[in-house]
Amino acid sequence: MKIIVDKVSMKFWGGRPTRGRFFVARSREWRGLWRSRRRRPWLLAIEILILLLLGLGAVRGAIAVAPEAPSPESLSPGAYRLPIAAVHPLPPSLAAWRDRAIAPADHYLDLIEPSIAGPLLWTRFPIRVALDFGEDINSPPPSEQARRDRWTQAIRHAIADWSPYLPLTLIESPTDPEASTPDITFRYQAPPLRLDRANPSGIRPIAAAGRATYRLVPIPDPDPRQPIPRLGHRCEIFLTPGRPDPQLLDTARHELGHALGLWGHSDRPTDLMYFRPSNPPNPIRDRDLNTLALLYQQPTHLGWPLQPNPSPDPPNRPAPPP
Repeated sequence: MKIIVDKVSMKFWGGRPTRGRFFVARSREWRGLWRSRRRRPWLLAIEILILLLLGLGAVRGAIAVAPEAPSPESLSPGAYRLPIAAVHPLPPSLAAWRDRAIAPADHYLDLIEPSIAGPLLWTRFPIRVALDFGEDINSPPPSEQARRDRWTQAIRHAIADWSPYLPLTLIESPTDPEASTPDITFRYQAPPLRLDRANPSGIRPIAAAGRATYRLVPIPDPDPRQPIPRLGHRCEIFLTPGRPDPQLLDTARHELGHALGLWGHSDRPTDLMYFRPSNPPNPIRDRDLNTLALLYQQPTHLGWPLQPNPSPDPPNRPAPPP
């Protein structure tokens, strides 16, 4: 039975794709296993509990990174609707790139995945980036501190690479007033496992070195006299620490590209936003910037005031009898 339990854990938590032969025992083997469990029923109960915990753990990992963002109606049930989509002014840094681009028609805008809110653009600048090391952030051992420093340096480098095109700022101190509401948060941990339901050999987890996720949120209007919030979003980037510096930087730069609006992948292996990492890593290419500049010229629901739902009229009730 131990072999069967091990193979089940491989199916949920990684390893080579499993096949049906790992789960189908011959009748003679099952009879022997069943007889031994009849003598020790507590052992059978423990094994069933282990299998259930493994399955539930994998499902929780999948739910934690579900790519679909919540519906804007869930921001305040029944109170608001999606804002009217409109075009925001192009950030000056992107406008400068657009004006000097050599081949602006070379892009992959058609490969950017749509969202319920339209293109996921930032409308307030600079975009605030925070680092989250988890609960244990004080006095790590020297080896762990060196690991954190390398992780932080990769993120600083990625921010510096993207900053000429979209203004970004790193929140340095956790006591900073803006540290509680950053726009993008890098988390010092590997991405939660996600189930691959398209795998023909069965559902198994997908491991990744980095992953970006987003959620829609209401944000206060810049004018404090306006009580109606605007539709905004927040991003989280899970970045696995402890990897070689070039790979760490490549992943940080790629996932930050997603968070800045490129929620899709290029079809050209030389672009930074190609779905597979390259060796050596790709820098930010002209096609990445052309796509980003075109994206920020599209209408979006983000950044505009939420639309209040009109109060329903009270139902017409018959007059009471005289």
